[in-house]
Amino acid sequence: MADISLRGVYDSAQRAFQKDGSGSARFEQDFINAVNRSINCINRDADLETSITRVTDADDDVTGLDVRYEDVLFEGIVYFLMKAGQKPAKGFERHLSHVKNAFWAGIDSLMCDLRHDQQDTNGTADDTYDIIGLGHLG
Repeated sequence: MADISLRGVYDSAQRAFQKDGSGSARFEQDFINAVNRSINCINRDADLETSITRVTDADDDVTGLDVRYEDVLFEGIVYFLMKAGQKPAKGFERHLSHVKNAFWAGIDSLMCDLRHDQQDTNGTADDTYDIIGLGHLG
């Protein structure tokens, strides 16, 4: 599992909110808060075995969340930045409900992936849990 480097995510968020190169201290603090709120939601709702660590800086790594879920984290960050009053790029504000739904759907997907991974590694990937067996014990 590879951790998520926040530097690229921060740069993408700056572009999405037209803050690229402005160095706004408020935006950076809102970004860190948005990351931590997203992490809190994922930790709580995805029922992870090991909690994802919170961050204190835009150059930190998010440890405990695989890089394949960076999109889920980014959706949460955008959602919480918008809730914090950050103005997204022109015309993007109408996507707030979409971003929120994508974030929660991403958490559901993450939870399902983790449960499937646990079943595979625990040796329980048999006909009881797969589509072929449909739970039928033969």
